[in-house]
Amino acid sequence: MMTDAFAKLAVCFFAVTLTVRAGDDSWQKKPADQWSQDDVRLVLNDSPWAKRVKVRYIEAAPPRTGGGTQPMPGPFPSPSPGGTPPIGVPGGRGPGSQGPTGVRTASEVLVRWQSAAVVRQAFKQAGVQQAAGSDLAGENYLIAVVGMPDLGTGFEDADDTQVKTRLRDGARLFIGNKRSLIPARVRAEMLDDGWMILYIFPRSEVGPLGDEKVKLLARVGPAQFSAEFKTKDMDFGGKPDL
Repeated sequence: MMTDAFAKLAVCFFAVTLTVRAGDDSWQKKPADQWSQDDVRLVLNDSPWAKRVKVRYIEAAPPRTGGGTQPMPGPFPSPSPGGTPPIGVPGGRGPGSQGPTGVRTASEVLVRWQSAAVVRQAFKQAGVQQAAGSDLAGENYLIAVVGMPDLGTGFEDADDTQVKTRLRDGARLFIGNKRSLIPARVRAEMLDDGWMILYIFPRSEVGPLGDEKVKLLARVGPAQFSAEFKTKDMDFGGKPDL
């Protein structure tokens, strides 16, 4: 299980003050052991490796009678002409209102490139020696989604094979405009303020990433979100850090 420190830190992006901006990259000019608390928050919540993204909710398709999982939907539906009010509590903190299928909703989640060394250094500076997925980072690209209030199923057993299959099949990693992959597997764990979902992509399957844009497109039950990472900006210590 995650430590209490990690459970609290994983959602600290909700508490980042307005005075801390993504444009403040002074932490990149310091050794990691000299990072301030604000530096750590920036790395973990508002940096080339981490960002908050909007969540949209769609009506779920009727259950299939022949078994198996639902196929991943197409592009996100367009907002209504009059605009769509925020879903859940503003800022995405914790459970919000009831979604179209009765699941709890959030307006935002945090998406973080968890396998990067800079991210693991930030966790260590925050007192978390083993960040989620540290045991997998050497051979895999890891992308963590933090703050999901619901896994989009009728039961919330993260170790259930069907739940893992739905989470895995609902995600795609797009590499530039050339190809896409589904995760080899996923992990999910309930923290103090929602679920953390860890998408695991073997480095051997993805291959080296140059200056391409990489996008995670994911569906968790009726919730959909996407996050784009610019790998050319994800350098730490003078070299690519993914």
